[in-house]
Amino acid sequence: MLRSNLDITDDIEFDSGIRYVGRLSSIDVDSYIGIDFRLGWKPMPDLEFSLVGQNLFSRSHAEFMPDFDLSLPVEVQRSFFYLLVSYRF
Repeated sequence: MLRSNLDITDDIEFDSGIRYVGRLSSIDVDSYIGIDFRLGWKPMPDLEFSLVGQNLFSRSHAEFMPDFDLSLPVEVQRSFFYLLVSYRF
């Protein structure tokens, strides 16, 4: 895993990460690479707006098999959170 957290200005942040997960041959799950990013803006100390993307390298990938049915891998989809708003009290 490789992560980067960059403060572009005092109120703008860019975080990114890339990870490689090896093949799980015992449950037939292939290896995959995941890429995530976050662009955040803090106009005030307690208020933050963020654009987030996760698993951007591929449309989806299997991560594990559920305990109750080993014939169905759990697929994790590419996802975008177009705008997250956080306010801390």
